[in-house]
Amino acid sequence: MSLRNTQPRLFSPKGVGDAFDEDHGFPGTCLQLKNLIRDTRQEDSWVCRPAAVRLTQFQGFTTPGQISALTVINGIAYGMLATGRNAGKDEPFAFNIAGGVFLTVSNVLADNVPFTQPTTGNWTPPTMALVGARLFVTHPGFAGTANFFGWFDLSSLGAPAWNAGNTTGTPLPFVPVAVAQYMDRAWFAVNLVSGYSACYFTDTGTLNLTSATQILTFGDNTPISALHGLPFKNQLGGLIQSLIVFKGSPNGVYNMYQITGDSSQATQAVVAGSTTITLSSGLSVNALNCATTCLAPNSIVATPKGLFFVAPDGLRLMDWEGNVSPPIGGMGKGVNAVFYQIVSPSRICAATNSNLIRISFDDILDAGIPTEEYWFDLERGTWSGAHTFPADLIASYGDSFVLAPHGMPGQLWQSDSHQTAASGFVEAGAQMVYSLDTAFVQDPGGINECSVIETSVIAGMPSATKIMVTAYDEQGSPLDSAEYTAAGAASIWGSFVWGQANWAAASNYFGPRRIDWHRPLVYRRLRFSITGDCASGLRFAGIWFREERLGYSQMRP
Repeated sequence: MSLRNTQPRLFSPKGVGDAFDEDHGFPGTCLQLKNLIRDTRQEDSWVCRPAAVRLTQFQGFTTPGQISALTVINGIAYGMLATGRNAGKDEPFAFNIAGGVFLTVSNVLADNVPFTQPTTGNWTPPTMALVGARLFVTHPGFAGTANFFGWFDLSSLGAPAWNAGNTTGTPLPFVPVAVAQYMDRAWFAVNLVSGYSACYFTDTGTLNLTSATQILTFGDNTPISALHGLPFKNQLGGLIQSLIVFKGSPNGVYNMYQITGDSSQATQAVVAGSTTITLSSGLSVNALNCATTCLAPNSIVATPKGLFFVAPDGLRLMDWEGNVSPPIGGMGKGVNAVFYQIVSPSRICAATNSNLIRISFDDILDAGIPTEEYWFDLERGTWSGAHTFPADLIASYGDSFVLAPHGMPGQLWQSDSHQTAASGFVEAGAQMVYSLDTAFVQDPGGINECSVIETSVIAGMPSATKIMVTAYDEQGSPLDSAEYTAAGAASIWGSFVWGQANWAAASNYFGPRRIDWHRPLVYRRLRFSITGDCASGLRFAGIWFREERLGYSQMRP
């Protein structure tokens, strides 16, 4: 007998959002897309995240510990690592990713490496910047007497040498909190104990500050938290380079500045035939007056859309015209609420491969406050996660990523952003699992109860894979669970008991899979959860269900 007052409904998963239901989020809002990433073949289709693969456990290093700095340049991972070689200090390393071997870093001494920092709580993250043949490293563990910062000398290919010291000419007065390359100069951010915070910049390609005027201040003593370059769209056309200065203090005083030009571009005029005077320094400093900043230096990433960074109120974008966006994903449109409550924002880390941004942080909204990772799709503007292999540090490596995983000191892993023929789904010795948890589907309206008997999951499933589908009502109580198993390989005639095995060949088609509930689902609001083991070829694109409106309503506590 046909059902009355029914209509077919489709939930098409689009991305993760903070909203509890589609009505207050966006069509296709999911509470979780755990270990599921976008399917490059079509919109609103999701496949399993490939397992990360360990690259090295720092064999040959004495009791390797926490990695405090990481970047990848021309296939070489450079960074700082706590070891027992110089107890209580970090030492530099250089790892050839493709070759799987370490390059010997010469001149590593007990008196030219920084002290190891605590691994929990807020900190001043080390930063790295390549300027000419020097890869500069700022680190809060430098003593600030003889050594204020360090650098890898990369002038001899394949034989990096380590050094530490200070600028020549005009020395830095304090250990810098950040370094960036701008106009082929090293720019150091220095927060003085008393006085203005300032940026000191070297001569082109050197360690020298020829003039004591190679210092920029910003009118106050609000600490500088980060530096990062950004191409800037000139009003006259074309792009010019700029340096963004992020400033912020714990009491909530935030601002950002944009530096353009260069001191070598000073305009001069001839006076009295021989005397010259400088009419302009060539540098321009503009306050953006956006009342926000970035307190997480490792979250700043440059993309084709501009500079993304995690502000105290969420992920923001500074475009090529210097405009700063509102928090991305606010008001239920994405992942935003958690950023307001992060205990140690300076521990947030991120990286991009131009297609997506990966962000790892402590999720205070999840039970136990685990460190988790979310991915933001730049093309679609949607989120996925939480993914179960978060990082303390991430660096882009072509279309892939190299990371120092959270809770696994002294290790480097590689994590791909899409599936390949070589992708596996066993990570750190454990089978990966996924979870597609929808928000409450759009309210059908009215005040009566609804019922569902017929449900189909649109999926591609490899042979013999299983999925578990659970339906929940508005109180979060499970209404029913049902398992669906894809057909296995064809059985050999005479090798099975009739009625207890598949006879036909397996079919890994992409289409609706009927879910056989044990009882009708009766609810006022409804959401679904699909869970199982990650596998190659597994993909999800939607949930169809036939909804019947009943003629009564229920009293609930």
